[in-house]
Amino acid sequence: MTNDINITMRYFLIGIGICLIWSCGTDTTQGTTTTNPPNNIAKAALEAVRDSMQMETATFEQVQSIVLKYEEQLAATQKKAFNNPKSKQQVIQNLMKSRRTELRDILKPKEVMTFNRLYKKNKTDERKQVRDEKKLSEEDRKKLAEEVKQYRIKSVLPIVVKNRKALEAAMPSEGKARIADLREKMTNFNERFKAQKASCTNMDKTDKKAVRTCRRELQNMKKQYDPIKKEVELFSLSLQNNQATKSIMDDMEKQRQIWRTDLKKMLDIYTKETTPVDKIPLGKYFRLAQSMPFLMLDPDKIDDSAFEE
Repeated sequence: MTNDINITMRYFLIGIGICLIWSCGTDTTQGTTTTNPPNNIAKAALEAVRDSMQMETATFEQVQSIVLKYEEQLAATQKKAFNNPKSKQQVIQNLMKSRRTELRDILKPKEVMTFNRLYKKNKTDERKQVRDEKKLSEEDRKKLAEEVKQYRIKSVLPIVVKNRKALEAAMPSEGKARIADLREKMTNFNERFKAQKASCTNMDKTDKKAVRTCRRELQNMKKQYDPIKKEVELFSLSLQNNQATKSIMDDMEKQRQIWRTDLKKMLDIYTKETTPVDKIPLGKYFRLAQSMPFLMLDPDKIDDSAFEE
């Protein structure tokens, strides 16, 4: 996989910059992970606490009922969108306080303290166990990585190249000029962003003030990326609505669905929990298949030999 990525990087430097901004991160090919339902982890943690505290059945059932009730409310709160982050934190604090109050109606004060300590520890242990169970072995990870690599070379990149060249040929001259301008803007931004990121990485970490300033400047630079991204999205929409280019854009969407379906089949062999097709992270495995990297490719610099095995 590393060789494949290195080859691709030679021809699509602009795509690398997009990956930096989108935080595509590493292509570890460890498969997708799905979160265990909160109550499953909570129940396992509660059972462990029950054994440690030697709770009677009646007491345990009451405690379990209270804890699971608030676990559901906490999970719902975490998923809910708040305009003000402090509001979410306040809701969470209120829920924790209410849970503590109800537990004190059943357990003695010292028992509540012991319960909270043990429950927190056991929940952490259960989460770690779930994560460990989902990790692929080194052998399986290498097998999956090789399968994804071969599929990308044989089934993804050739279609990306063909459609991108066809799109360029179908675009009017003003469209070509606009996308060239966007590509230049993206390239310039990426160079500045990478330079700033390198500066933050290499600076003296003991100078806390300088580190905070550098990271703040990095965050401000990300905001400068938004207008460029918006321009690309609007341009993509115009191509989807243009009679000359619509069929190519539609075919790319059709191909992305095929790639997701095939990728799901590969992942399902190695992962313990299946993932819905629409949740498959296509960009993690086939970066150039995404809409923006696809549009930003320079067809004059595409060399088909780069995708040979």
